[in-house]
Amino acid sequence: MKYTTIHAHPAFKGENRYQAKFQVLDIRKQITVLIDVFGKKHMAREKIVSNATQKKRIDMLHHFIDQLKARGFHLKRITNLDSRHVQAIISSWKDDALGAATISTYFSLMRWLVQCIGKAGMVMEPNVYGLTKDETARTYVASRDKSWSGNGIDRPEIIAAVQNEDPYPAMCLELMDRFGLRLQEAIMIRPAIAWVGDSLNIVDGTKGGRPRVVPVRTQKQRDVLSRAIALASSTFQQSLVPQGKNLKQALQRAYYIFKKVGITKATMNITPHGLRHGYANDRYEDESGMASTVRGGHGENYDRPKDLAARKVVSEELGHSRIAITAAYTGARKRGRPTLQK
Repeated sequence: MKYTTIHAHPAFKGENRYQAKFQVLDIRKQITVLIDVFGKKHMAREKIVSNATQKKRIDMLHHFIDQLKARGFHLKRITNLDSRHVQAIISSWKDDALGAATISTYFSLMRWLVQCIGKAGMVMEPNVYGLTKDETARTYVASRDKSWSGNGIDRPEIIAAVQNEDPYPAMCLELMDRFGLRLQEAIMIRPAIAWVGDSLNIVDGTKGGRPRVVPVRTQKQRDVLSRAIALASSTFQQSLVPQGKNLKQALQRAYYIFKKVGITKATMNITPHGLRHGYANDRYEDESGMASTVRGGHGENYDRPKDLAARKVVSEELGHSRIAITAAYTGARKRGRPTLQK
């Protein structure tokens, strides 16, 4: 049976991990039950959301409760959330000067929450709360090169520094660099199984559970995979989750090491994800013969068919379902008629 709100679910009557009626649990336990019941479900479609989205939902719920306390609202039950609380939370976002992308994500998570507690529609459009379009409009078009090389970072040098701290996060960075993987994909990959001939099959840890194939084209890629297999051979799952750790611990360890070495926006103006940006822009240039927009390309020699073909390749290798999303890495497409090549 499909349950749309917590009130209709058996967990509300006590069939939950605490074996107690939902309304007698304290609010933190109520949050746990909500995540148990609805944490993996997409709001509108019959699909499972990514692990990253599940984690955001957990963090968001606890963060909202903390924000409300800071503003004098001591909410006892999550089902008592009303428009006053929503307004207070959104006001805190404005006071904290959160970015448009963050606010957009929070609005989506808030709508998911009120739907779960049977109050769908309670969260209005951003303008109702005094937010302008500029404060909430998420952009998917990169305006600058976010890759490590584009920020003057010596990739081998920084990865070597990580290697001196811990070989597992270092190997993850190398896989992100050479194959455009997300960090979680790099940690969860089982290279001995994933590498088949001239293909790398990305299955574990993908966003939205969408598998994809990334070509193995160069000797440098093969060298990285060979070393990844050797390192992963000592772990139970043959992955880059170190022996004795789970995925969450492996991620926490990786981010700790990255911060220690200085791989942060505050320190070097880069993030680990910047390696994926580098892969996307390099592959775009390989396929199109042109530099991407964020790297100063699309001048007089712009060729639209080659541009579209290259974006399709990049989209597929990054694991995105829409070609348009490549703009988040390579920048906006040039508009107008294609240039005729002589």
